[in-house]
Amino acid sequence: MINLALKDRDLLFENGDFSLIENEKDVAQCIEIDLGSNIGDWFLNLLSGTDHDLLLGKTTDAQARAEIFRVLGNEERIATINSVDVISHTKNREREILFDVTLGDGTNLREGVQLDVGP
Repeated sequence: MINLALKDRDLLFENGDFSLIENEKDVAQCIEIDLGSNIGDWFLNLLSGTDHDLLLGKTTDAQARAEIFRVLGNEERIATINSVDVISHTKNREREILFDVTLGDGTNLREGVQLDVGP
């Protein structure tokens, strides 16, 4: 699938035109969007996104991991979830999510997403 590229949740332009991404970069971007969006925020699909109370609230790493597995499991291009690591920075209410997945075409994807409660 080909998608518009985003950087910091804004459209990315190169040489005055939209930048496009595909394959594993597209999957990584979709996962980052889902992990960074609070469930119920997108009016066209109220089940899309992550329960941020489970990721950034006063929860255990196990509860956060379960929510991350749910989100990764919703991405139909992922065949296997190989590993998920959650690094908690409780003082700043931040969590770093590192995931390793295998896509349906056999491509291995290792990415990380940094989440915080914001300003």
